[in-house]
Amino acid sequence: MLFCAFGVQAAKIDKIVNLVSGGENRSYRLYVPNNVQANAPLVVSLHGANGNQWGNMPMRTSVADEEGFIVVYPQGRVVDFYLAHMNTTGWDASGEENEDVNFIKAIIEDVAKDYSIDR
Repeated sequence: MLFCAFGVQAAKIDKIVNLVSGGENRSYRLYVPNNVQANAPLVVSLHGANGNQWGNMPMRTSVADEEGFIVVYPQGRVVDFYLAHMNTTGWDASGEENEDVNFIKAIIEDVAKDYSIDR
């Protein structure tokens, strides 16, 4: 058992955060490693179409542990993925100000309430 746990660094914070943005209940996963410093970088890791907030987690958290930055994994909404003629989880990537852009801005503000981040 000790062998399996050797080298594993427990996260200071690893939790799902619920947030109201644009009148909708949204969520993101917050990962803050033990070695996070003041004015830490904040990495926003967006999942792909039909993904979820857990999909990119292992790779990003291991790098966050090594480099000492905070990672957030927002959960996308169900959107019309017109190329595939279906609804799936994803992001409004229109390039315009929209609910998803405002959600990401709200996440940044939410994290900044508790941590010193490099904006």
